[in-house]
Amino acid sequence: MQQKREEEAKTNLIQAKDLLQKQRQPEKAKKITQLVDKMSAKSS
Repeated sequence: MQQKREEEAKTNLIQAKDLLQKQRQPEKAKKITQLVDKMSAKSS
């Protein structure tokens, strides 16, 4: 159950990052990328 939630959260973050990049907000997109990386590192 926990694994599925993490996957959904990661997907949502990636979608948010893509939106921010389209809106020309690279700083926020970079922060989201770092969050996703932390999540990936924690789960592996």
